[in-house]
Amino acid sequence: MLDRLRAFLNGFLHPLASLMIRLHISPNMLTLLALLLAVCSSIQILYGNHVYGGLLILASGFFDVMDGFVARMTGSASSLGEFLDSVFDRFSDALIFSSIILSGMCDLISGLLVLVGGFMISYIRCKGELLGIRLAGVGLAERSERLIIISAGLIFGVVQLSIYLLSVLVIITVAERFYRVVRFLHGGLG
Repeated sequence: MLDRLRAFLNGFLHPLASLMIRLHISPNMLTLLALLLAVCSSIQILYGNHVYGGLLILASGFFDVMDGFVARMTGSASSLGEFLDSVFDRFSDALIFSSIILSGMCDLISGLLVLVGGFMISYIRCKGELLGIRLAGVGLAERSERLIIISAGLIFGVVQLSIYLLSVLVIITVAERFYRVVRFLHGGLG
């Protein structure tokens, strides 16, 4: 869903990416920075600093967006960069949502549903794209949306409510992507 907004944000991101390029900050460095900020976020969450945790998640998400933007601007997009980005995103998600679950800020079942559901959303997209099915922008709870919702929950002190909302959105997104892949493979979407 937020993928559609990225075109609008290009005017804002372009000067920042240009600055990073001038500073010789590579896309892989930005990917690593996004992971490190997610680690810092999870530590803040575990120590009860929820507002800082939420702000660090937003910062991590920003650098996660910037890595791809810088890679495209410099023509340095690579399979290695794409692999690192995908793997580090999964580590980041695991750290963030595990710290929320372990800190007792949400009930175990809904927390695990969001964590596992997030992985399934990414897995279905990866597997679907290997089969030639484009799934970017499909669903209400892509990674960007999940990070924004949980950040808001942390910042405004409504984590359990955010987790409940994400539980519903994750189930809908998994079902929508699953259906789209099955329908395509069954010959319905060509």
